[in-house]
Amino acid sequence: MAKAIMTIEKLALKQDSPHISETINNGEILGLAGLDGQGQAQFLQSLAGLYRPAEGLITVGGHPIKSLNDAAQARVGYMPSDRQKNGIFPGLSVEDNFLLGHLGRFSRWGWLNRKDARQVLDAFRD
Repeated sequence: MAKAIMTIEKLALKQDSPHISETINNGEILGLAGLDGQGQAQFLQSLAGLYRPAEGLITVGGHPIKSLNDAAQARVGYMPSDRQKNGIFPGLSVEDNFLLGHLGRFSRWGWLNRKDARQVLDAFRD
């Protein structure tokens, strides 16, 4: 029997919009299609805790996703379609952009361990 890894229950992106319910099982791939501007971005952002839907519940591994922090702990991320505009901080270095997504891994008591971060970033670059 397949194991549910994500459930979406009666999710409504806006008040009075149709509900979305879906179960995604281990090993399944779910496709999303539609015309631009029909709510796909908000739906995906909801899954990643970036957009608060009007109603409904999203769970990953049985844990509710209500915030970006919840999604990050469940290892759910969001890749925007326009990564140059919405996926980076252009005024920051590559290293600092990398660190923003991994602060918990490379900081302790408010101090950043840049040496460890550079080693991991160098491995990603290679």
